[in-house]
Amino acid sequence: MRSIEKQVFSVVAGSTTETWLAGRLDKFKLTAKVVPVDGYDAGIRRVLDRSSNVFFGDRSILLDAAKRRSPGELLVLERQFTSEPLALALERGDEEFRLLVDRTLSHLFGSDGLHGLYVKWFGERDESAIMFFRLSTLPE
Repeated sequence: MRSIEKQVFSVVAGSTTETWLAGRLDKFKLTAKVVPVDGYDAGIRRVLDRSSNVFFGDRSILLDAAKRRSPGELLVLERQFTSEPLALALERGDEEFRLLVDRTLSHLFGSDGLHGLYVKWFGERDESAIMFFRLSTLPE
């Protein structure tokens, strides 16, 4: 088994994932090499050319990149290390539109149609995704 300290990790420079990775390495007193990259294409390229062993990044972006390559060329682990809050930006004061967006998303989250959309863009849902959508669905 290869030592984790002999691995090269890449992460998008300035991202919260970079901060998380530095904290984990410090906490466990590991000296693995971390190479910050300018973006996802650079991080994925480093894994493909084997100059990095691992690239930490947003799961949905990595799943899409793996889907567009030959099977087995990129492996995205099932494990999630961080989570990021997401929001939709709406014009301030437009309560009717905000309510329409909230209701539409809630309706979609509770519908059978969500599964197909989710699989198309992100792959199969895991238990945490299922629970998220269950908790985010508002009653009619």
